[in-house]
Amino acid sequence: ARIKPDNHASLRAFAKAGYLPFAESEYKTLMLHTSAPQPTGRRAIVRQIMQFAGANLVVQAARFLKNFFLARMLGPSLFGLWNGLQVILVYGGNAHLGALHAMNREVPQRRGRGESDVIPQIARVSLTFTMLATAIVAAVLFALGLSPWFDAVTAGALRLLALVLLAQQLYQFFHFWFRADEKFALLSKVLIFATVLELAVTLALVRVLGFNGIFYGFL
Repeated sequence: ARIKPDNHASLRAFAKAGYLPFAESEYKTLMLHTSAPQPTGRRAIVRQIMQFAGANLVVQAARFLKNFFLARMLGPSLFGLWNGLQVILVYGGNAHLGALHAMNREVPQRRGRGESDVIPQIARVSLTFTMLATAIVAAVLFALGLSPWFDAVTAGALRLLALVLLAQQLYQFFHFWFRADEKFALLSKVLIFATVLELAVTLALVRVLGFNGIFYGFL
């Protein structure tokens, strides 16, 4: 492997995988040392994959439980409205127009090329574009919530949904950032904590506030 000497993150990663310095010039040349403890690196990768997979299972289970209890607490009419509004959330999550996917691709590539100095700029541009694009969609939703075309419950839900969409995109940015930065262990812990907290808070607020408690639970 040929890596620039100032690319410390890649040098540390290769060193952990068992590569040792072989020659230096403009690039530092590393060779795999066959007697190095390679399984340790593999075990760490497998452990992180298992943690991330486990976290996603917890997320799916929590979503199932939340919808199960919401169906019982809200009744058919309001739960049907909530299911319809969730479609807006799902498609609204793509308001970044691929900016987060581009960041997820560019950050590891730039780090591997030794261009770590441009990574903060990539993150800032991705975050700024994502939030501005989402703000436009949220403004449209909020305006619809002020129109006379919907009943009071639906109109109020659309206004709250605009705020939820902004919060969801901010959360999604950090999700993509942790993945791009290969912090899967931290991402797994955040996913589990946020999911369990959202489940508990949402159900509690729905019991106290009714239908609108769903949206405050997201916030």
